[in-house]
Amino acid sequence: MNSADEVDHRGLGVVGAPAVSGGAGAEPGAGGGPVAAGFAEEVRQVAMGVRLALAEALNACGVDVRRPQELGRQLKLDKSLAWKLSRVVTDEDPLAAVTRLPGRSGARLMFTALERGGSPRALSERLQRAMQSFEQAIETHAGDREAFEMMLAELSPAGQARHEVYREMAFKGASATFGVRARVHQACQLVRPTVGQPGMLDIGTISGLLGLVRLRTQTPWPIAQIRNFSGDGEVKPSKALLPMDPEGVTAEGMMLVREFSSRSLPPLRAVSPHPGLIRFEVQGDAVGKTGAIDCISGWYERSTVSMYRTESDTLGEHLVHTVTPCEVLYFDLVVHTSMTFAFKPEAAAYGLLPGGLTYPQDGRDRGRIPLEVRVEYLEVDDLARATPEIPRYDHLVAMGIARLGGQPGEFTVRRVRVPYPPMPAQVVLRYELPSR
Repeated sequence: MNSADEVDHRGLGVVGAPAVSGGAGAEPGAGGGPVAAGFAEEVRQVAMGVRLALAEALNACGVDVRRPQELGRQLKLDKSLAWKLSRVVTDEDPLAAVTRLPGRSGARLMFTALERGGSPRALSERLQRAMQSFEQAIETHAGDREAFEMMLAELSPAGQARHEVYREMAFKGASATFGVRARVHQACQLVRPTVGQPGMLDIGTISGLLGLVRLRTQTPWPIAQIRNFSGDGEVKPSKALLPMDPEGVTAEGMMLVREFSSRSLPPLRAVSPHPGLIRFEVQGDAVGKTGAIDCISGWYERSTVSMYRTESDTLGEHLVHTVTPCEVLYFDLVVHTSMTFAFKPEAAAYGLLPGGLTYPQDGRDRGRIPLEVRVEYLEVDDLARATPEIPRYDHLVAMGIARLGGQPGEFTVRRVRVPYPPMPAQVVLRYELPSR
């Protein structure tokens, strides 16, 4: 799904479907590959050195480090600095704690307070040496504290949680740079066994952007993309695509789902710049909130791929291309309950920067970027409650299921929700295919 959805047909893949992360209760995935072992070990040693030295100095003052308000009163420190010192010593995650160390002016206040509180000079000097080691590690590995904290993200659960903050900053910057933003990127992939053809699968896609706003007049913007490829990344021509909404096919070839799109839409078109690639685009010059649109597209294919693994195709993969700055991505994999092998998908994300590594041609272990998400397990009846940002979303999915010839009770949902999804990137949902 480019800008909305793409479909990767690989054994059972569909590029442009939702992405998911490792099974129920799976831990967040850091994504971007292991941090250099030397850096990780040095940072942990520095963090523990600072933590132990500060704890000894505070204990020598007779303060309770678990009570920051009392610590502040005893040492005559403002509540913000007292809270930071308390967290450096008591936080369960020492790597997150060390990032709360005060800057130079705060450090001067801290040492003055420790001396006033009765901490021996030897302990203060030990703390000072530990903090100098911390500052040296920052200078050696990062150059500044902000970059250093970004480097710590893979080593610390608290650091991984900061990725959403970084992505929100990127969302604002990209919105201003590209002149476009969306409230919701919706991506749904539906998969069921083909009736009468054992081992084959029908695949449907419903995808689009809600609250798409242009911040300035510009060139056409992609809404969705269809791209089929094999396990080694070779692009394959699509089979016969059928529209989810037969009444929504425009003269230019766009496959709209009209009931769930804005009544008044700017010009739309479908283009095929390369064999095996179809891109849906929105045109027009309307800018600002008054020109905001919801644009949902949908299509499906019968008997499009085999559900069984081969020597070259061992994974079912569903991809979403995120190339529009948006506030949240909903990526749902709606699978037939007989397809138990797809019940615990893994999620990953890969960058799409020009000149970077290409997925999957360059390998599935290279080019990954952080994606700290969990897979939610839902039923179709849960979708309205669990998706307040998309009006009548349960009806939209039920329509897709009916178009494939099924009933909602025959399907189960695996979801990834990504606030401020990374862009330009592709989010991947994958699982092992069964043997024939």
